[in-house]
Amino acid sequence: GGTLTVGAAIRPADAAFPTALVYTQTGGTVILSNNKANAPNATSPGVNQNTVADLLIRNSSSQFNMSGGLLRIDRRNAVGGTGGSGVAIRIDAVTHNVTGGTVQVISSATNVNQPCAIVSVAPFWNLQIGDGISYTSNVGGSQLTPQDFTVLNNFTLNIGGEFRLYRVVGTTAQESRNFTVGGNFTAQNGTFAVG
Repeated sequence: GGTLTVGAAIRPADAAFPTALVYTQTGGTVILSNNKANAPNATSPGVNQNTVADLLIRNSSSQFNMSGGLLRIDRRNAVGGTGGSGVAIRIDAVTHNVTGGTVQVISSATNVNQPCAIVSVAPFWNLQIGDGISYTSNVGGSQLTPQDFTVLNNFTLNIGGEFRLYRVVGTTAQESRNFTVGGNFTAQNGTFAVG
């Protein structure tokens, strides 16, 4: 398959009252937030998390289907307050069928060190966090949505910061999550922080 590069986000036209969004990927590469990441909030990681995410799929008629390929979220040129955070993925209240493929959050193209969150009721087949130590911030859970992380196959951590099983901006006691990996757990760089 080829490569689809999206400068900003994939989400419903009216994210506050979303219509159904069906995401299906069987191969190839999809790159999101290659030009502008969703607006982070300088004071709270949870503000606007329902309506602002680089990949937002959130109504009950929506679907997330993935059987192959790479879905990569670059988070370039994030806008908003210094030190703010954003939501890279929010998949909520959707039908899902995940049998393959890799979801990667943070890449060598990421050019800001702002925390970002992942919230997903759908599992991932392979989940890769970063591809080098230049990103020194954190990836983890979002505020007020303590959704567990499920990786059906392999998990790879390769950043200069932390992957947190709790709120990405906050203390270790805030909204802890469980983490399940069905295959290999590989920590190349970074800290896996369980809270």
